[in-house]
Amino acid sequence: MATEIKILGDGPFLQLRSIEDLEKGIKPYFYKHVKKYDGKIVAVLPYRYTGFPLDFNKEFLLIKEMRPAWDMDRLIAASLTGGIEKGSTPLETAIKELKEETGYTSDKIETLGQTFVAKASDTLCWLFAVDVTDLVPEEIKGDGTGLESMSEPIWVNEKALLTVLDPLVAQMYLRFINLKQ
Repeated sequence: MATEIKILGDGPFLQLRSIEDLEKGIKPYFYKHVKKYDGKIVAVLPYRYTGFPLDFNKEFLLIKEMRPAWDMDRLIAASLTGGIEKGSTPLETAIKELKEETGYTSDKIETLGQTFVAKASDTLCWLFAVDVTDLVPEEIKGDGTGLESMSEPIWVNEKALLTVLDPLVAQMYLRFINLKQ
């Protein structure tokens, strides 16, 4: 028997799938697939230097938004993310999402690598950081989706960043620290 992938649930954005290959000892394993973007997204971590000395104090910009799978009753700080449209590169998508969700425009984005978003997902995420210290944001336009229209950017210091539950935030922060050493 060859590897078999079954679609168990199918929505406009996500699919629930199972994969099985008895010859390799893989019994049905269930995972999430971001169908709309073929399992490819970006996450961006904007930061700015504050105080004195400037290279010592940093703040990070997150999005305070509704994440229904995490909490339906309150807005939660999370990473800036977006799906990579066909014909776009991860970097182009990161620049677009930065502007859409925060109002900042910059092409000086640092690549932090790639990661899967979770063990039970085949979604590959390109990670980026961008210094917005001397930039002035424009009006936030968003992408027109309901959840994004309820979101707002929020600056947090490094101590608060470490309490954020979003695993992509932790991934980006660890890679950001490594990049800056």
